[in-house]
Amino acid sequence: MRSISNTCIRGILIILALLSEAGARSSPDTNQSNIHHPKQGIARTESGEEIGSVIDFIVDLSTGRILLAVVSPTTTHGKPSSVLLLPWSLAHVDSTGSVFDFGIAASTIPSAPRLSAKRWKQRPTSEWLTAVDAHWNPRAAQPTLVSPRSPMTLGKATALIGMRVQEADNTLLGTIRELVFDPEDGVIAAVILVRAVDSSEQNHLEFTPMPWEQLYLQPRRNTLIAVAGHKTLT
Repeated sequence: MRSISNTCIRGILIILALLSEAGARSSPDTNQSNIHHPKQGIARTESGEEIGSVIDFIVDLSTGRILLAVVSPTTTHGKPSSVLLLPWSLAHVDSTGSVFDFGIAASTIPSAPRLSAKRWKQRPTSEWLTAVDAHWNPRAAQPTLVSPRSPMTLGKATALIGMRVQEADNTLLGTIRELVFDPEDGVIAAVILVRAVDSSEQNHLEFTPMPWEQLYLQPRRNTLIAVAGHKTLT
């Protein structure tokens, strides 16, 4: 089982706590003409120029690996109507967990892959990864984000917030309140579950960390059901 370092929790939980608030307030069915989220982590170019706010991540749910950072561009003309997709492999997270420096030049941003507000509401597809690969890694013989050997189930990090986690016998363990990412290898190290417990105190909540390796995510129609268990890693 992966050990969760203090650096990992301190550095990344800051941004994911804010990210969880955005996820809890939003719904994929919400009709919005423009994309707008509370300010999250700041995305910058290699020269320090601000690109925008990191509002979400695209994750391979089968492994917990972050594939893309989703950035709401900085604009002086009102709310942005699209989001940028940037490869996580080019990101470096600072010690506060709130600044994301990407190894890209500012001149490459205007032509970078984007999604309209309408497409961003949809479930992630492999086409998003292919577009990012084609732009940032055009000379690669094989796509770096899409694995031909193992099928991926793609998801948004914010969509995991509020997901119920239960045991195989349907006993509810809690709901996902926050995600903890490991900045060194770019994977979800753990989730923080919250549940109400019987207590003489009103609104008493219990918070429990659970390693990502103990979660199965089962696709059912348009939702994902998380079931806790012990995986056999191969």
